Amino acid sequence: MMTQWQGVKTLSLVLFASILHVCSSYLHEQSFNSQRFTLEDVLPPLVPLATDGSSMYSYGENSNHCTSVPVVYTNDPSSISLWLSENVPDGKIGIIGFDTESLPRYYRRCRKKKPFENTATVQLATSSSCLVVHLVRDNFGSPSSGCAELLQRIIADPKYIKAGCAIDEDLMDLHSLWGGLDAKSRLDLSTTTGCDHSNRVGLKALAARTLSVDLPKVKRITLSDWTKVPLTKGQIIYSARDAWAGAAIAEQLAKNDPDVFSPESLMELLRFELPIAELGERKRRRDEAKQELRKILKPYKRDRRRHLPKHLKREVARLRRIIKNRVVESTCLVNDDVDCDMA
Repeated sequence: MMTQWQGVKTLSLVLFASILHVCSSYLHEQSFNSQRFTLEDVLPPLVPLATDGSSMYSYGENSNHCTSVPVVYTNDPSSISLWLSENVPDGKIGIIGFDTESLPRYYRRCRKKKPFENTATVQLATSSSCLVVHLVRDNFGSPSSGCAELLQRIIADPKYIKAGCAIDEDLMDLHSLWGGLDAKSRLDLSTTTGCDHSNRVGLKALAARTLSVDLPKVKRITLSDWTKVPLTKGQIIYSARDAWAGAAIAEQLAKNDPDVFSPESLMELLRFELPIAELGERKRRRDEAKQELRKILKPYKRDRRRHLPKHLKREVARLRRIIKNRVVESTCLVNDDVDCDMA
């Protein structure tokens, strides 16, 4: 039977351990908020999907896609340089998975201070390694430009094919953040199944169809605060896996159809892509046209008996033409033999 002294001793040990844990967490947070950081971790293996004959490849051919992958999470330019030197061949044509994360609109509406609305993280990856770069240097959402030069160099180099879903939208955000960004060799995987931009393939569906793996998409993490330093382990895994999927899918497509998807073929084809600055200008005009259209139609939606006068009908038609002028002008690469369900 436990004596009173033993009970007090046990309680003291528990309290001491709790205090140590709290202090450790506090020091951990303080170190992240006061200096550059680099963390190395490993992404857990993905779950293989059972093949029913509908997949583009069998699980046996893609079993390596279910392995764990190392990841580096940092805001330190020297760590970025090291990762690039080890994973991106200098002077050679190659494929890099690309993705970004930004603060969700929910946080932008709720924050009292001026929100950090730009890109918070940039992720680069090969099929065997991932890099997550945090562009926010503190918990107040202040942007950090220390890593921008290194990232811009890779983004602007046409020898490196940047592969991802809706990659042009991500790069337009970076163009707004950094200004003058010249992004070359952009492969939008979401439109590689044909020319119909209304039928975009999501990354989760592409990973299932091409790699026979289940790419987790947890809404709670998707809509989390990406400006908070440090990111949680779940956020690091989520963001890194998206960039990894871009690289792995592009590499698998290159194995299946090298005439179209080899890095050399893609580099030649993507020479004709529109500049990011032009896409950004089109998006700006498109957004302005949407606002103007809503303003014109608002009084007529309230009163269905009212009809648009002829001069307004012409203006509405003009605005709708601007809106239909797609922001993304991706090149059709393959035929429509892939399931186009969005993730």
